[in-house]
Amino acid sequence: MRQRRFFSKQVKDHIVQEYVSGKKTSTQLSQEYGIPVNFVYRWYAERRPNPQGSVSLQQVIQKLDPVQSEIDKLREELNRYKIKIAELLIK
Repeated sequence: MRQRRFFSKQVKDHIVQEYVSGKKTSTQLSQEYGIPVNFVYRWYAERRPNPQGSVSLQQVIQKLDPVQSEIDKLREELNRYKIKIAELLIK
């Protein structure tokens, strides 16, 4: 089984910088670092500034956290009501 490798933010930034500067192609970087080519593209996309007006995935997640918390609270409340209704029907 292949062991998962971890690349620090600094290494990823360096690889992306080499790609963006045109010093090396994604294929060359892939071979040099022993990574799939799509890693280079993914790391580049993660570091690319967002076009004006677009929203990053991290921004979406931050906005959804409070919404998810509210949904969880409402589900708990609904379950309490279901139990209460069941108890009333059994009596």
